[in-house]
Amino acid sequence: MNALHVTTPTGPAGTLSREAGQYQFVYAAQADARSAVSLTMPVRRLAFTQPTLPPIFQMNQPEGFLRERLRHLLAKSTVDDPALTLALLPGDAAIGRG
Repeated sequence: MNALHVTTPTGPAGTLSREAGQYQFVYAAQADARSAVSLTMPVRRLAFTQPTLPPIFQMNQPEGFLRERLRHLLAKSTVDDPALTLALLPGDAAIGRG
């Protein structure tokens, strides 16, 4: 996974990437307060960086049967990356911010 382009109902929000073991979310230049992906991640120009997938994206991870199915399908071709499973979900399958 190089980068995921994150959108909200108001349009493009930013980009989620993983570099050197750190997840990084950067808001797009045109993002405004309505583009915020979470109350805990308000729009700002500095990147949000942490060693694990930010909670707002963790809650959109598939669970149960679907998660296991994806894990088995990807087992031989790539590492188990939570952001990759997000990338494989259809855009209208997300839950959360509405």
